[in-house]
Amino acid sequence: MILASIGNLKSLDTLYLSDCSLSGSVPASIGNLTSLTGFGLPGNSLSGRFPDNILPNLVQLEYLDLGGNKFSGWFPDIFGNNFTGPIPSLIFNLPKLPSQLVNYIGLNSIQWIDLGGNLLNGTIPSWMLALPSLHWLDLSSNLLTGEIPEFQSSSLGAILLQQNQLSGPVPNTIFNLVNVSEIHLVDNNKLTGRMPHHICNITTLDVINLSNNSLSGSIPECLVNLTDLTVLQLRTNNFHGSVPSIFGNMSSLENLDLNGNTLGGPLPQSLAACKELQVLDVGNNELNGVFPFWLSSLPELKVLILHNNSFHGTITTESMDSFPMLRILDISNNYFNGLLPASLFHKFRAMMMLQESEKVGVNYIGRSSTDEYYYVDLIVKGQEMMITKILTIFTTVDLSNNYFHGSIPEAIGELKSLKHLNLSHNSLSGPIPSSLVNLTELEALDLSSNQLTGEIPPQFTSLTSSLAKFNLSQNSLQGPIPQGSQIQTFDNTSYIGNEGLCGLPLSKKCGGDGHNDHDEDSEPESESNGGTLFDWKFAGAGYGCGLVIGVSTAYVMFIIRKPRWLVEMIDNWIRRQHQARRWRPAIRF
Repeated sequence: MILASIGNLKSLDTLYLSDCSLSGSVPASIGNLTSLTGFGLPGNSLSGRFPDNILPNLVQLEYLDLGGNKFSGWFPDIFGNNFTGPIPSLIFNLPKLPSQLVNYIGLNSIQWIDLGGNLLNGTIPSWMLALPSLHWLDLSSNLLTGEIPEFQSSSLGAILLQQNQLSGPVPNTIFNLVNVSEIHLVDNNKLTGRMPHHICNITTLDVINLSNNSLSGSIPECLVNLTDLTVLQLRTNNFHGSVPSIFGNMSSLENLDLNGNTLGGPLPQSLAACKELQVLDVGNNELNGVFPFWLSSLPELKVLILHNNSFHGTITTESMDSFPMLRILDISNNYFNGLLPASLFHKFRAMMMLQESEKVGVNYIGRSSTDEYYYVDLIVKGQEMMITKILTIFTTVDLSNNYFHGSIPEAIGELKSLKHLNLSHNSLSGPIPSSLVNLTELEALDLSSNQLTGEIPPQFTSLTSSLAKFNLSQNSLQGPIPQGSQIQTFDNTSYIGNEGLCGLPLSKKCGGDGHNDHDEDSEPESESNGGTLFDWKFAGAGYGCGLVIGVSTAYVMFIIRKPRWLVEMIDNWIRRQHQARRWRPAIRF
């Protein structure tokens, strides 16, 4: 516990007791330390109500950090506690605050206010944006509502208002803050209107994050004036028009996130000049054009997201460099076609093995010096999720829902650090390459809804226990499922639609030679071109005109295999009928 006698140290200017396993309450005598400029008690187990008298007496306080404790009551501070209710009127809820009162309660010198991560509600008090020395304001992750007040303090350097319920336009006075370097107005806010061109006047800006709002219009080209900008995140708004070519002149840009808008046209080739770019996410737009091979020369590019657009054409590698640092490639849900060139996968050298520096500790893509980590939306193990911190060892290739055909290149097996591989919903054919067994770090493999043939490679028995997602359904595979392996633990849905497969976990048994076991007394079975069993007695249930319609409808249904639920239902019904006939005891006289 903190002894009350600490209040006798009246000349103390800094009191910082971090992670000391302190418990109990904070003594009110700390209010006697009127010379304090820095006061922090983070990472302890202090509890109870924070004394009312402390802050008004600390008239020289510049820094306050009480995070990671168990305080309760009305005092709002501080990240990591459980405060509820509105910002209190004594200090934080006055609509107007005379300068004399600011001096009285000791906020004239305060430079840092962190109220993030609580359950504060109500509006942002206008006086808070007028504190003369305030440099850092964090009100993120609360329940604040209403419009953002006008900014009157010229000293602000960082504004964090994300994950609230704020609404209305962005106030123009925010763009008069000549010292601000970071603006975060994102997530669960409802800001409207256009992105003001005045933002281009803040040449000190390092980070702009306006994601998850309802901003509209085009992306202003005057952003080229922000030569120090490293992060521009405008995801999930209503921006339209083209991606401006001016980004090629922003040499400091590391993260460009335009996901979830209605941007159209091709990607500008000027992006190849962004030599510091690490993350490019333009997914979920209306972009078109060919694969942007010119991005392959970017020396720092680690994440490339193009999914859910209208990109098209074949992927050729003749004019392509090596993508030396690429770890995440998602081009799913586009119109790419042609063969998968083996030379493409030869270029993903960062996916082939981990660097020595990546084997030590936990590292994320982003600016670790400022805890500014980058995030992306990905399909991970079959589920769409937000990756809020991208591990540098996280690697994924998603080429699903395109029109690729031909065989799967053996070269994919060289990507030994690959965690997720999704080639589903294409027209890939031929056997599954046995080289995939070299992907010892694999956690998810989806090859479903293609035209793959042959047997599952027996080498798959060596796939590791880290494999959590495995899907080979809706192909034309045959033969036994390798036994005594991780893939045997997946249920039938991983194999459905492959009529030639047998063995556990399927109910169909294999013969002694490893092939399907056919009962010689069973009735002959017919198989459609799509591999679907079809009993024509089902189509002939009607007569006359009904017979013609029934046969025609059933034929079309089974050729296009839609609706899938009905096709699968009939498949299962027919299979049960055949199995019942096959195993019915023979009665002989």
